[in-house]
Amino acid sequence: MYIDNINNKKFIDNRCKIQKNLEIDNTGIADNSTDLTAARNEYNILKQNNRICYPDSLDISGLSVSYGRKNIINNLNITLYSSEFTALIGNNGCGKSTLIKAVMNLISHKGKCVLRFSSDKTTPENTATFAQVITEKLTPKKRAMYMTYIAQHSGISSSISVMDVCLMGYNHMLNPLAVPDSSMRCNVLKALEYVGLKDRAEDDFLSLSAGQKQMCILARSVIQNSPVMILDEPESALDITNRYEMLRTIREQADTNKCVLMSIHSPELALMYCDRLLFMKSGSIVDDIYVKDTDVSRLNEAFAKVYDNVCVGVYESTDNRKHYCIYPKI
Repeated sequence: MYIDNINNKKFIDNRCKIQKNLEIDNTGIADNSTDLTAARNEYNILKQNNRICYPDSLDISGLSVSYGRKNIINNLNITLYSSEFTALIGNNGCGKSTLIKAVMNLISHKGKCVLRFSSDKTTPENTATFAQVITEKLTPKKRAMYMTYIAQHSGISSSISVMDVCLMGYNHMLNPLAVPDSSMRCNVLKALEYVGLKDRAEDDFLSLSAGQKQMCILARSVIQNSPVMILDEPESALDITNRYEMLRTIREQADTNKCVLMSIHSPELALMYCDRLLFMKSGSIVDDIYVKDTDVSRLNEAFAKVYDNVCVGVYESTDNRKHYCIYPKI
């Protein structure tokens, strides 16, 4: 990862300070922390264990979305884990983007999404109860502290420099009138170099190609450094080289103890880079597998539930690495 350990610790400490205010004012916190002193103690225990910034899981429970009388997603339940890159795959119109938007609280829905933190069983009983944050109760700024979102399109239509787009990744850490300092700009340059856009830092964001815009937004997400990443087919506009670069970068982010959920247009890339595949059809998760623990026959069984006309093949290279390919049924 491009950020050195000292800077990364600084980011974590800054986020923890913001989280401390969040937990003490009890905004978005589950009801099992009722006493202010206990809440402070619980916060300190979690921070000492370096757990407050990185939840162990994101629990999505009873999630339902309807448009008018039509149910798009009905009572969906899944748990996503830190250090895992999870892909959401399925045909167009199956509900992938709807699920992603509901998780980010961008559309009306029923159910809830809860970030769960480890509770150390060896600590005194009065300091081990605080363990979860309900994301629907968070303000947008506080949600950005925990979760970062990359959509299929950036939504930016006004002239703004690439540098300033990436500096938005610091918004949740800054006061309304604060100005990013030189160290923040330096980190943005490193992030842009990380995604191959360092020489475009001062260019207008609107002058970038669709693929370059997505790589810029990915750099902003790296700067934001939230422990949960939610992505909605961000690779769909990229050429093949940048697709690999984007998936490699997201894979590296997951390996830094982040929880990643990504709806993906290219299942072959999901097989290559992701730990876990969620197969979605008609608003429901119809299968759930871990790639490394699954043989090719089981993969084909899972793919057949959402794709009628494809097969999955696997071969090993000379260095004993597995490679997957997807081809049409004959």
